[in-house]
Amino acid sequence: MCRLLGIVSNKETKLLTMYDTLSVVLRKLCKDYGKCHRDGCGIAWFLNNSWHIKKFAEPLWESKNLRHVVDRVESKAIIVHARKATYPINSPMGLRIENSHPYIYEENGTQFVFAHNGHI
Repeated sequence: MCRLLGIVSNKETKLLTMYDTLSVVLRKLCKDYGKCHRDGCGIAWFLNNSWHIKKFAEPLWESKNLRHVVDRVESKAIIVHARKATYPINSPMGLRIENSHPYIYEENGTQFVFAHNGHI
């Protein structure tokens, strides 16, 4: 199953220390226990009354692109996702960046952002 980190705060918050801790834990789970969440990663944050999402193909702990985003993000609401693919690599549902989370859905001008752990 995937790993998720969610933050909701009453003030603008930087993710740095929590992201670093999550990276260390995920790297250790993979190297020491073979429980690897290396099939993509993503982040969503709320800024200026709108959600912003970035997704990447590499593992969270190796993603320089995600790290660059994390260094800049400051928000009252943040979701971070580390993907462990459920389907085989060659499956249409397998290792594709669009299968990384979080997802955004908009209806009638309202945005919904979500990530899940396992099958829907």
